[in-house]
Amino acid sequence: KDIRMEESDGGNILAFTNAGRIYSYNVDENKFAQLFAFVDEDNFDTRTYYDCNEVKILDVEENGNVAFMVYGYMNRGTHEGEVGIEVCYYNSLMNTVEEQIFVEYDKSPRILIEDMGKLAYINNSNDLFVLMDGSICKIDIDNKKNSTIVSGLREENFYVSQNDRVVVWQDSENKLILMNLNTEESIMFNTEENEYCKPIGFMNEDVVYGIANAQDVSVDKMGTSIYPMKKLIIRAENGTILKTYENE
Repeated sequence: KDIRMEESDGGNILAFTNAGRIYSYNVDENKFAQLFAFVDEDNFDTRTYYDCNEVKILDVEENGNVAFMVYGYMNRGTHEGEVGIEVCYYNSLMNTVEEQIFVEYDKSPRILIEDMGKLAYINNSNDLFVLMDGSICKIDIDNKKNSTIVSGLREENFYVSQNDRVVVWQDSENKLILMNLNTEESIMFNTEENEYCKPIGFMNEDVVYGIANAQDVSVDKMGTSIYPMKKLIIRAENGTILKTYENE
């Protein structure tokens, strides 16, 4: 039911996920291939179809090569019994799949699956950005190194664009940070004194946020902060203001 498809820039290669499997199709050559599956004709038992993992296509190249990730509990293979993120690369010419990196995770696979569903993006420098335990982590696949971009994120103050390329978060000083994960460039949105800046979400790659007076912000009985906003702003990922909504 939940089929996710990605295509190469020229549209010659299609890759899609279905029931925990990854497939690719070469339109010109009429070539169909299964890139990944824990379950197959030779492996169909309780161990292999244990449903505590997900797959995601990261990049589809015009030559048929596909980068993808498997995350959660590893049912079988080299990391059987472990929890983590495995990034793999399918070589269409050789018809082989090679692991590029495996990042271990020491908590429940369900938590990891939830986080990966919010952010998992690979840029042109082969760096993978993921959300893990309230932190945006950068995984340098080529050099096998991990680093943290920002930590302490809360769900209500952190949003991701439709294609995962742009993220925005509210820092401890109530300023907004907009970051392009492909270029790794960030922009800070400042407010006037005694004002709060609150992210609302994205329209494609354009960020939407609101401005509220500090004295109007309150906390309800459930501990939820209430921001009565006096202005809404839509900005492009380069920081350009596209639209402002404001009344007298």
